[in-house]
Amino acid sequence: MERVFPDHLAARLPDVRAKHAALGLTDDESWATLRDIFRAHEVRGEVPFADVEWIERVWSGRVVEFGRLQFEDDGAGVLSVHIPESGPLTPALCDASFARARQIFPAHHTAACTSWLLDPRLADALPADSNIVGFQRRFESAGTARTETRTCSGSSSIRSIPTSTNSRRKRRSSARSWNTCEPEAGGARRAG
Repeated sequence: MERVFPDHLAARLPDVRAKHAALGLTDDESWATLRDIFRAHEVRGEVPFADVEWIERVWSGRVVEFGRLQFEDDGAGVLSVHIPESGPLTPALCDASFARARQIFPAHHTAACTSWLLDPRLADALPADSNIVGFQRRFESAGTARTETRTCSGSSSIRSIPTSTNSRRKRRSSARSWNTCEPEAGGARRAG
């Protein structure tokens, strides 16, 4: 399927592609990064181009995609790690993504990730050799601020947890007993 960028984004292509080239991204990496704006619609059926804030982050050149993971320069020497919905989170794919990020961002020595996939309760619900548990082991907890937590539960958020994978089904099933947003659950974690 051919994808067409909206006119207002197509007009910005030369600038963002130049930023990617200056960083050292390959053509394939640059195009993979830019095609991310279609993912929410293709994977979850959301209204195309509705997440204006995310699209701006991608099209400003701050977010780049290296294989399985995305990285965002926070401007303070930390790379924020994003996990797009694009397939298995295998150790080999993650290793390759982190290796490429180190090549492109050699001055960054810390990566931070905030995701429901880092919720420590998943480690109790999933096999020890699961890709998600392996991904969790790459990080250590770095704070318990509520604002860093994205794993709230309750009747409305339980219904919103997708069930397209085993880990999501288990998390949704387990979430029925999670009644609050616990600051330590799934908060920001850092990999050094």
